[in-house]
Amino acid sequence: PGSRYPQFAWPQAIIHTRDKVSGELAPVGYLMPKVDPHAAVTLDAYYHQKLGEIYHLSPESLSLQRRLEVAIGLCGLLADLHSKNIHCIDFNPKNILIQRAHGLVTFQSCDGYSVVSKNGTPYPATQYSKGYVAPEALKRGAKPGDLGEVQDCFALAVALFQIFNYGIYPYSGVIRPGHPHADDADDRARRGYYP
Repeated sequence: PGSRYPQFAWPQAIIHTRDKVSGELAPVGYLMPKVDPHAAVTLDAYYHQKLGEIYHLSPESLSLQRRLEVAIGLCGLLADLHSKNIHCIDFNPKNILIQRAHGLVTFQSCDGYSVVSKNGTPYPATQYSKGYVAPEALKRGAKPGDLGEVQDCFALAVALFQIFNYGIYPYSGVIRPGHPHADDADDRARRGYYP
């Protein structure tokens, strides 16, 4: 409404300064879109009613309609990345901002994304967040970055499940007697312990 809201908070340009002695340009930083931290909350505020209240989200902001808007925004941004041969891989709710007023989505901390350049050079992602790693990577002992879009789709599915189920993790069920113990969320996903 009246101004643009960044979808991706990632570097747009390198800022240079001219060395006073040699006259050569040297990089000193980068330029990226600004996201007002007071005008946004992290995605996990939509997982739990209590977190939403801590972040002072209005009942309208926590409504089913807003959750749907956030979900659609997440899907749209991932589709946009995938159309450019970019994969998020490290899908971390703390790195996804939701604008308070309208539910617009921004991905930040995009430095760990998997990118394939226009000439085909791959730049793999090496970071990932526990609880959002696809079982295919966990079962094979592979790197989540090797899965590309499959990894992103699994992480998105987990986030959507949590948005619409008040923060419940899809693999958080009670393990029945006789089944092997699972230590953490990734181990539960690897074993397929869906309730």
